[in-house]
Amino acid sequence: MHKVELDENGNVVFPIRLGVLTIENLGTIDPKRKAFHTERTIYPIGYRAVREYVSMVDITRQCKYVCQVLDDGGPAPVFQVTCLDGDHFVKKDSSSSACWTAVMSAIRDATPDDRKRLHTTVSGPEYFGLSNSLVQELIQQLPGADQCERYIKKTFISSSKGKRGDAKGDAKGRAKDKGSAAKDAKPKRAKRRPERYRDDSDEEEQAGKAGQNEDMKEMEAAPEGDKEDVAMQDEVENEGEAVAPTAVDDGQVNGTLDPGAESSPM
Repeated sequence: MHKVELDENGNVVFPIRLGVLTIENLGTIDPKRKAFHTERTIYPIGYRAVREYVSMVDITRQCKYVCQVLDDGGPAPVFQVTCLDGDHFVKKDSSSSACWTAVMSAIRDATPDDRKRLHTTVSGPEYFGLSNSLVQELIQQLPGADQCERYIKKTFISSSKGKRGDAKGDAKGRAKDKGSAAKDAKPKRAKRRPERYRDDSDEEEQAGKAGQNEDMKEMEAAPEGDKEDVAMQDEVENEGEAVAPTAVDDGQVNGTLDPGAESSPM
């Protein structure tokens, strides 16, 4: 479970800062309106987040974009993105991805030809912050979340080591453990079973280098005739290592944490 700041009454303290994304309001859930959630995402009415991104007015600097989930009385949510630079560009749509695609298109139009991106597609839930694991966990705790019939609840598990984790973080944690195992067992490295979603720090590259250095030491220390055997042994061991699952539904192991996890069609 992720950790957030709470007040004396146990309520979440806003804003919640997640790098370039700031959550200002989680909103409220209306479970009776089925279009306000899918199997993978809940769209709370009144949700509001601010993302820092390239300005549509001047691509050499960043500006703030306000992302909101609104209710206009219709059967489905209305997504809105407002650029707080220049004339305050506003885009409303029934799709969060369509809102951010419009932003990307405007940025592309303001970009010199030699620097333009070929495609302007983007994941709306990701840029709104709705696919972030911390945001998803907090939304699941809102009243009415358990009554959303189509939504499949996710389980988030964290460990005491490192920072809040996501699917990418789990891979880094396993890389670190793999490097440690190589130090503790020579010449044969200990195998590890896949972990259930560990938190981690940003040491993937260092851990990978450590493992490579240990392999080189083993090769140099081995007699000439045994070097090929050591390399063959490492190959066999690496083949047998499994990768832990990433995002799964309720009843299985899952959990993610930085912006960008999964996305939905909305």
